[in-house]
Amino acid sequence: MGLGGLFGHKKSANIAHERLRLTIARERDGNGDINTPPPYFEAMKKDIIEVIKRYTNTQSIEIKNHNVDTLEVEITLEKNSQ
Repeated sequence: MGLGGLFGHKKSANIAHERLRLTIARERDGNGDINTPPPYFEAMKKDIIEVIKRYTNTQSIEIKNHNVDTLEVEITLEKNSQ
């Protein structure tokens, strides 16, 4: 399900139950080591969560950040989240 489905395109209730995953890759240096996140990273993460809450009826947002090079946000969409 693309982001277009969140912002105005009507989908069936079954599709509304699918999980949306957003992955934001953090930069790596030339050696493959993870750099310190950019200064805007935490603010960007908060903004993404707020936008999703604004446009959906979401009860569950789980942020997974296990010291890896991605930030994964998993959102369970409710039936009437469209």
